[in-house]
Amino acid sequence: MKADIMHDKLLITAEYFLEGQVILETTCNNFDEYKRLPDVVSFRGVVCGKTGWSSDRGYACYKSVAMVADIG
Repeated sequence: MKADIMHDKLLITAEYFLEGQVILETTCNNFDEYKRLPDVVSFRGVVCGKTGWSSDRGYACYKSVAMVADIG
C-alpha cells in the first residue's frame, strides 16, 4: 500500500495525542515514497512537520512539535 496523495490531500492512517502533541501516521513503504511526502501538513487545524519513517512498520510520521516556520 502506498501513501495516498491526491489533489493536495494525504491519507492519515492514525492520529495519536501524546504528552500535549499530535502525532499523525501515513503509509510509507520505502525511502523514495518518504521523500515524495509533503514536509508539512495541516490536519484538523494543527500544523505538523514530517519527522520520520519506519521501514519495519511501513509508515511515515508527522508531529505537531516539529519546528515549522512560515516563509516570507
